[in-house]
Amino acid sequence: MKSIDVYGFGNGIVDVLIEVDENEFSQLGFEKGTMNLLEPSHQAELLSRFSNRDCKLVSGGSVANSVVLLAQLGAKTAFSSRLADDTYGMHYQSEFESHQVQLASPFHVGGKSGTSVILITPDAERTMRTSLGVSGDFGPEDLEEEFIRQSRWIFIEGYLFCNPDRGHAAVRYAIELAKKHDTKIAITLSDGWIVQNQTKTKLSHTKRIDHTLLTSTLKMSFLIQALSCIMSLMDTPILERVEASSAMPP
Repeated sequence: MKSIDVYGFGNGIVDVLIEVDENEFSQLGFEKGTMNLLEPSHQAELLSRFSNRDCKLVSGGSVANSVVLLAQLGAKTAFSSRLADDTYGMHYQSEFESHQVQLASPFHVGGKSGTSVILITPDAERTMRTSLGVSGDFGPEDLEEEFIRQSRWIFIEGYLFCNPDRGHAAVRYAIELAKKHDTKIAITLSDGWIVQNQTKTKLSHTKRIDHTLLTSTLKMSFLIQALSCIMSLMDTPILERVEASSAMPP
């Protein structure tokens, strides 16, 4: 009997929400509403700039957020990522434990945990600067076979495809273990820019996909065409209408 409903894995990111006025924002030289990746050293400089501010910390990540929601709905969940033994990593662990989500991976000594600085201006616009830190090195050794064996589903984060070496290896290993232990497989493609160059064959294990990603991936201009195609590739696809904050079954 499997004891875990969903075991997810992917990036572990702590959102650092900071309210700034227009003058402070203009001094940074950022374009409003953008999201860019920063090297850990540049992220450290940005965080240091607002070290005296009252910041709100929220732990998450693409699949991590879904796993927390499932736990809040009563599911038994677990999650693996790479966290450093720093303030943000400790916060992440504490917050996930409060949500009754099992964190499968131990802390990595040294390095920096992943953070996303979210600058909020008076017009409510949000500008994000993200550094993956040690989370960006997630690989096969960060997976827990026992958790996969005990899970009904594994939930794979699409951002892992951004790392063609370690990320791809982790996905392949997870699928191999899932098949070995009769565990169902779900993948979220996470963001449209990830899948621009993906082919239909790479969607063969996908169980959850946003409708804008669907049309982007399959290079189809009409949702109904893309949905018809995706239904031929999967047993139980779920189509999410993000702008409506609701899910549409096929």
